[in-house]
Amino acid sequence: MHLAPSAFLASANASALLISTMLTVSGLSVPNTYMSSSICSWTIVSSGDPKLIATPGAQRSWDAQVVGKSRDFLLAHLSEDLAQARLKAVMAPHSGDWIHAMPLSAAGLRMSDDEIRIAAGLRLGASLCAPHPCPCGTQVNALGLHGLSCKLSAGRQMRHRLINDIIWRALGRAGVAANREPQGLIVGSPLRPDGASLIPWANGKRVAWDATTPDTLATSHLVNTRTTAGAAAASAAHLKSRKYDELTRTHIFVPVAVETLGA
Repeated sequence: MHLAPSAFLASANASALLISTMLTVSGLSVPNTYMSSSICSWTIVSSGDPKLIATPGAQRSWDAQVVGKSRDFLLAHLSEDLAQARLKAVMAPHSGDWIHAMPLSAAGLRMSDDEIRIAAGLRLGASLCAPHPCPCGTQVNALGLHGLSCKLSAGRQMRHRLINDIIWRALGRAGVAANREPQGLIVGSPLRPDGASLIPWANGKRVAWDATTPDTLATSHLVNTRTTAGAAAASAAHLKSRKYDELTRTHIFVPVAVETLGA
């Protein structure tokens, strides 16, 4: 409803010249009586100045003002850490790129209707399941967030595997042969990164990566994610770099951290 004035004003401005030309040829003069009321409605929901709209014929220009006001209102009035962390995460750059991904099964990018429902529900804070006890002993509420960080959740392993599949496939498409979970990269250590290239990547060194999927809304991360988008991913990447510090002597190590809400 808040974006209705934006849609009308963008359409009216984009078609104004054509309509004016058609009316002139026809010898008619019909004023657009809805412009002033729409501008008034838009000003109320955006607190913006219509004279400052750079591209009046583009709805994005009008929407930006409305969305910006709504965002500032939510950030100022959401008191719960969980809500703050969720909002900061979904506003982070690229966190919504999954919506634009091509549904290609061969690339592991096709999502089922249920997966899309859950992904959207998590970002909206909607109820996703009936409250129930988890095998770990924790009571799961209707938001269903516990499964994103529970150590007994099969979903954690699946997210980790799928991210590594995408990285491995991308390297393959680029003609870079790579091994999954190679052994013996660090002499005398059982540590194994998630993958490494078989040929030099840069400066005579092969590239190695290790992926992780920290939960944006996990209790242990909320103290940071409620104030900074991507804080859980940044922390996880730092820990991975420390863990594989010795590997950097022979490889270019790249930590890959993607939060459950996309940052």
